Amino acid sequence: MQQQPVLNIGIMQGRVVPKTLERLQVFPDQWEKEFRVMEEIGFTHVELLDDKENGLRDTLQKKKKEFFYGLTKSGLQCSSVCADQLCNYSLLKNPVEFKNRIDDLLQTLEGCGTYIVVIPFFDENKIDSSEELKGALKELALYDGILQARGFRFAIEALLPAADIIQAMEEFSFTSIGVCYDIGNSIGNDFNVTEEIKMLRNMLVHVHVKDRLNGKNVRLGANPQKLSAAFGALRDMQYKGLCILETQITPDPLEEAHINFKTTEKYIKEHI
Repeated sequence: MQQQPVLNIGIMQGRVVPKTLERLQVFPDQWEKEFRVMEEIGFTHVELLDDKENGLRDTLQKKKKEFFYGLTKSGLQCSSVCADQLCNYSLLKNPVEFKNRIDDLLQTLEGCGTYIVVIPFFDENKIDSSEELKGALKELALYDGILQARGFRFAIEALLPAADIIQAMEEFSFTSIGVCYDIGNSIGNDFNVTEEIKMLRNMLVHVHVKDRLNGKNVRLGANPQKLSAAFGALRDMQYKGLCILETQITPDPLEEAHINFKTTEKYIKEHI
């Protein structure tokens, strides 16, 4: 019997049995096999990938029962979705289309459990300031009651300093909209992860784990002091949520996922 991790460690779909080695954020075609392999490595959770090519939504529309049967059979739990598809749209410039895509995702997930839905503000949906985030949150505010009724949450992910995120979030009294903190993005942007997590503690509902060097995703451990600081800050705030790996893909993705799982487990045991 495998040892139970000391915290909920999960990984993004498509990182263990990827469809391609060329790009990240691609929905896997061998999702049932990937579920099984993830559990064998030691992961307790998987984060569903709502990909730009619509692979998750198409699969759930055609094979919802088979998909969730495979997930249940693997022993993995699933309570988060990365809505990466939304990066193709701008909430500020085209709110109608953006919210149509959110509505479609929530409808697709209806009856399939409760989820933290990560709303990423990158690519076409990139925001650059607290004021822009405030405008985006005004558009998302109408979902707060809907999410609460369904037991869902939104977790916004933006490459902004914590102070800017707080300035925008404090304009609202959300019950079901919080923050996803991406450790790797913050390291890559040279943010002070200890202070950032400390500042965001009352809003933090989800964590993405990766490491970055020279603008690229790398194997966890390239920045050991900053990773230690991040997990120490999570310990200090008594974080009990998910830690989802968004790590790199290498020519041996299974081995890479195993190494990164063990590294994450090590940091958690040391600091949490």
